Amino acid sequence: MFRVEPVLKGGTYKVTTNVDFDAANSSYNQYVSKGHSTLSAAFLLGHIADTRRDLIVGSRLDSEFAVAAPRALIASCKFAELMSAANRAVKVADVFQEAVVGDVPSIKETVNLARGPSAMSHTGAASAEVQGLAYETGQF
Repeated sequence: MFRVEPVLKGGTYKVTTNVDFDAANSSYNQYVSKGHSTLSAAFLLGHIADTRRDLIVGSRLDSEFAVAAPRALIASCKFAELMSAANRAVKVADVFQEAVVGDVPSIKETVNLARGPSAMSHTGAASAEVQGLAYETGQF
């Protein structure tokens, strides 16, 4: 876990992490000399900020994303986090439709009404009634 939270007063940031930087540096410094760099919260924040800047510039210029390996890893992790959140939202919406909306037709079913009564899905009396009314009024 590596969480950065802005502190509203003073323009500072609070970093919360369970990263054991001593253990991480033991491994990291086998491949990268201590004179070059060591892992720290500040080091990671710098890479995160640089990755964000690269993605913003690349998207504004509609260009390819050619980034260094550490930045590609950071971007991949962020995109995975975003996609995970999106998938959770879809599941919540599906459960909401099933549990709360019940016999009301889905958007897909309602749109299919434009194709005629044969395209209607008969999921219940209330659903058929709503679909029939929508078809009759020509709203969809």
